Amino acid sequence: MWIYISCFTISSFLIYISENSKINKGIRKAFVFVAILFPILLSAFRADNIGTDVMVYLKPIYNAAITSNNLSEYMQTGWYSTWRNMYVRNYELGFTLLVYFVTKITHSLVWVKGTVSAFIVIPV
Repeated sequence: MWIYISCFTISSFLIYISENSKINKGIRKAFVFVAILFPILLSAFRADNIGTDVMVYLKPIYNAAITSNNLSEYMQTGWYSTWRNMYVRNYELGFTLLVYFVTKITHSLVWVKGTVSAFIVIPV
């Protein structure tokens, strides 16, 4: 729990500095970049069993991307979960494409978690 509070505090402090200090624009942008980077890295490097999102849908979709030979095969991949069959095609198209391409480029669940987190954190 403390890691989340620390991350929030550090990010908030960096944003506060960038908004309320009289430093040049480039350094202010650097503060904002680092402030945004903290929660993204926290999300990327967290254990897979923290929360339900990774084990319930991200890891199965990631595994489907790792083992598939092409996009069509990936979208048709299914697995059995909580008394029913799940398929990659049942999830949002943008999300599944993002996971597929990041997985094929990096072969890393950490990069997938970080990229998904960046798509959530940066607009906020």
